Amino acid sequence: ASHGCEHFPPSTNAIMDKVPPEEPTTMTRGTFLACCERGDEEGAREHVRAGWMDAFCDSPLLTSAPVGTALHFKHSDVVRCLVTETPRLFSNEQFLGALLGQASARGMLDLVCWLVADMGVSPTEQPKPSYYRDMPLYRAVASDHVHVVQWIVEHHREAAGAAVDAGAGTDAGADAGAGADAGACADAGADATAATAA
Repeated sequence: ASHGCEHFPPSTNAIMDKVPPEEPTTMTRGTFLACCERGDEEGAREHVRAGWMDAFCDSPLLTSAPVGTALHFKHSDVVRCLVTETPRLFSNEQFLGALLGQASARGMLDLVCWLVADMGVSPTEQPKPSYYRDMPLYRAVASDHVHVVQWIVEHHREAAGAAVDAGAGTDAGADAGAGADAGACADAGADATAATAA
């Protein structure tokens, strides 16, 4: 049966609980996730280099489990490590866009800055196919992370207008909060413009 990991060598499609023969038995999926949970960047890197990221490839839902764990506990350094150590898994535009949305929703400004400045991910475009509420800028506004909204607006002021337009274009009955959120984007943009002009 195909698990969506045909691009990996056959040896990495082993049963998830099996330990790579060349590695010590002290490494397991559990120890890998524990490193991600406690923010142990070096431990996570060692697991990746020992082939443990591939052990999660048995299911598309599990492939990003280490990244999701590090993200949940707001360990930006571990997330960056996992993404840069396994570009074949995590360098695609859809994943990076979703990751930026999650980082924005959690208020992880350092990760947002890295994804936008170093990885070239747009904070004002929604993943496709999707809805504008998946847009990183919208998610930061909806989660009340003003510091993330201000950074996005200050560094991408021209694109911020598109986010306001997206919010203003919704049906009035569809979401009563959409207009308020779009207004919050506009207010943040006005504040940033006034601060820059001063």
